[in-house]
Amino acid sequence: MLYWSALLCVSTSVGICLVGDDMVDLVLGPKWVDVKPLVPWLALSFGLVAMSSNVYAALDSTGRASTSAGLQ
Repeated sequence: MLYWSALLCVSTSVGICLVGDDMVDLVLGPKWVDVKPLVPWLALSFGLVAMSSNVYAALDSTGRASTSAGLQ
């Protein structure tokens, strides 16, 4: 489960990081041009957040709730 979760999170965040400039123009419009430098950083950070949140669920489901609570 963690492998597939990491694969999806990393590929999505890197993909958005690479096409972020075009995505801002297409999805958000010309009023959002100032946020173009932030899009790659936000994509990478949310990719890491998504991966780490899945680790907690995996630890809970394998019976290591105390480890999950300690990490949080």
